[in-house]
Amino acid sequence: MTQTNSKGLPWLTDLRVWASFGIVVLHVSAIVIAFSPNRESLNWWVANVADSSVRWCVPAFVMISGALLLDPSRAESPWHFYRRRAVRILIPTAFWSAFYLILPALLGDPLGWRDVIHRLLIGMPQYHLWYLYMITVLYLFTPFLRVYVAAASRRNQWALIAILMTAAGCQVILETFGGYSSSRTVFTLFIPFLGYYLCGFQLRRTESVRFSVVSLAVAIIAAVSVTAIGTKALVARLGNLSAGLYLYEPLSPTVIAMSIAIFLLFREVGRDRAPRGSFWAGLSDQLSPLTLGIYVVHPFVILLLTKLGWGVGAWGSALEVPLLSAVVFGLSAAMVAVLIRVPILDRTVG
Repeated sequence: MTQTNSKGLPWLTDLRVWASFGIVVLHVSAIVIAFSPNRESLNWWVANVADSSVRWCVPAFVMISGALLLDPSRAESPWHFYRRRAVRILIPTAFWSAFYLILPALLGDPLGWRDVIHRLLIGMPQYHLWYLYMITVLYLFTPFLRVYVAAASRRNQWALIAILMTAAGCQVILETFGGYSSSRTVFTLFIPFLGYYLCGFQLRRTESVRFSVVSLAVAIIAAVSVTAIGTKALVARLGNLSAGLYLYEPLSPTVIAMSIAIFLLFREVGRDRAPRGSFWAGLSDQLSPLTLGIYVVHPFVILLLTKLGWGVGAWGSALEVPLLSAVVFGLSAAMVAVLIRVPILDRTVG
């Protein structure tokens, strides 16, 4: 999502675009999951399956960044790295944080200053912006992680990845089912995603290891199915959407499995994909520079459509999640395509 150079690795470009669309599907379907009064309806099930199918998106974004930025052969000093990344991430983060904190006032429901400070300290000026705060802090550790990647054996790195993911996954279980709470701040958001960050580079550097596309597809379908069916069972049993949605968590076993399998699937398909001159490859190349902008603006588009009476619940169809997702993605891409051509504003979306 945050733009990194994937030249020479077109499958990462394709993965970034599909992950961007998946994020839109996730946030549209989440509205149905959270607010639908009938959890037995076809509409709820469509939203549940759609949501389950795209839970790999955020981990994929983190793995893409790790695949591109952790390469120890990149000859640049920490200061040079920080300067380059700061230009790309700090301006969008600051601008859209201010935008979403001011937006409630424009809609007649201003936030109190205590609420503003709280949202900034936990990295959530808006529900989706936590990712920008998380990845910013993760970038601070990147030059040091490169030293580790260069020095440690691959076996050592895979062991660390397994430990990090297991520890983070156990923390999620304790918080969700055990009633244990951890302090969430902008400085700790990155910790659960360290495993994914390192995993992205390891999966990239082991391209000589081949995986069957069919076996990866089966693994993805199985992970999505268990997530969807398991979520329905948990929600029905616990009567608590917070605990009931455990399998949607980025560090749940099913999401870890589908995230890694999706990453590998794009890698394997990318070996033999159509030339970059094909229609779909060209479309992917055109959309890729817009992905950060699509991410930051799409909640505003969802809100705008809702205010106009075209949000979730207004379509009168069980297909409203895929249809509305496509509309939101298209409108967001069009908006960003305009903003990216406006001086000064272009820095806020790309």
